[in-house]
Amino acid sequence: MKKVLVALLCLGLVGCATLAPYSLLGLNSEKVKTWDDDKIHGTLASVFNSHPDSVFQQGKAILRQEMVNRHPEWRDDIKNNILEGSLSIGMTREQALASWGSPYDINRTVTGNSVNEQWVYGTYGSAYLYFDNDKLTTIQN
Repeated sequence: MKKVLVALLCLGLVGCATLAPYSLLGLNSEKVKTWDDDKIHGTLASVFNSHPDSVFQQGKAILRQEMVNRHPEWRDDIKNNILEGSLSIGMTREQALASWGSPYDINRTVTGNSVNEQWVYGTYGSAYLYFDNDKLTTIQN
């Protein structure tokens, strides 16, 4: 009942593109194959730093595996980092999204020849990622 109520509130009141975190409990790989990348990123982000990993570990693993399956061109070490939910310097923005999901906020600075971004994870800024021209340069947590 709780899952149904949360899902209805999510869809009916705000029309969100992500699933409520508790829907990760019954997630399966066949269902995730039909999702677009934004839905996967948003769903991963909805549980970042807000729920015990053990509760949602299987759901997050399914989401990350699907992102890796969609990008056979990524290097093996990058794929392994994503599957573990970790990051490495040099990852692209898309690869970071596949690992951690969408950030809570993005602060962007555009200059004549570069785009710098600070991604904020967690409502209270529990982790920060810094990108220079689409490459991860700094991880702060």
